[in-house]
Amino acid sequence: MTSRQFFVPQRLDDGQSKNGYAAIDMTKEFAEKDNASFLARVALDLQAIKKRPKNKLEHARDGSMAIGLIGRYGLFGYGLRRSQEIVRFDRGPSYWSHAFLFHGNLSPDEDRLRGEDSPWLLECAIHPPKSLNDWIYKDGVAPRRVSDYARAEFHWLAECSVPNIAVISIAMTQAEREAIRRAALQPDAARLQYDLLALAGMWFQHLTNTAEVPNPLTQGNPISSSAYVQMAYNAANIDLAPTAIQGTSTPEHFWSLARRLPGRAVYWEEKTKALSQRSIQLWYCVRDPYCLMAPPEVLLEFSLEHIVGNTSG
Repeated sequence: MTSRQFFVPQRLDDGQSKNGYAAIDMTKEFAEKDNASFLARVALDLQAIKKRPKNKLEHARDGSMAIGLIGRYGLFGYGLRRSQEIVRFDRGPSYWSHAFLFHGNLSPDEDRLRGEDSPWLLECAIHPPKSLNDWIYKDGVAPRRVSDYARAEFHWLAECSVPNIAVISIAMTQAEREAIRRAALQPDAARLQYDLLALAGMWFQHLTNTAEVPNPLTQGNPISSSAYVQMAYNAANIDLAPTAIQGTSTPEHFWSLARRLPGRAVYWEEKTKALSQRSIQLWYCVRDPYCLMAPPEVLLEFSLEHIVGNTSG
């Protein structure tokens, strides 16, 4: 099995949305702000979307079951972004290292999104949150507060530094959304299809020993975070990675769907007895398009200190 099987027919990203849907680049507006400000703006936009009572496909006004993408600084974020080079047309690193689901209650209140009572998100992470509880922790899945991903700037002691963030909202019926929620809260029900804990362990082994452990994507294994999101969306028969082979989904596939391939997000319309396209809304802020472990000024400072230290020694 070669990496060619995981090839994604994706155009080079020229910054122009060609999918006919709302793809909002908020990088300039939020380059110097944190992710709580970004998410507060997304929450306002979601509340402003008009309802479509004819086909009953709606975007959740509170962000419930919307998809979150982040690209983190650090060793694991860097490794996960580089691992997705084989599914990109230009063989460049992905903007994204992790995918998750918003549980709801996304608020336009920036302070709340930064606080200890910020809304929950659901994820299958290689690094679980510090404050674990037994609400849903099973099969590698755990809840996390949105505030954990609020920091955009880099700090050596920060648990999460997240320069890149995106929100993907797909229109669906309320019944579909509740089916996705149930599946997300019961990952053990799909254990035969997705062994999420084993996937997380597999990626941990690769990221900590890339010289000897091959990229799991080349072995037909998805990234654990995106596998969890796709597992939940399977409950509504929504394929988030139509270009992936054998379910080898990645955050990059979700980005491709929202950015370039929205026509593949379809549903069966009972009245017309035909397939129709779903509405997709995308908001994103990419502060680090280069896939760095830390900002350039931090890396330069570290290199200079290392050189000076070796010289003085």
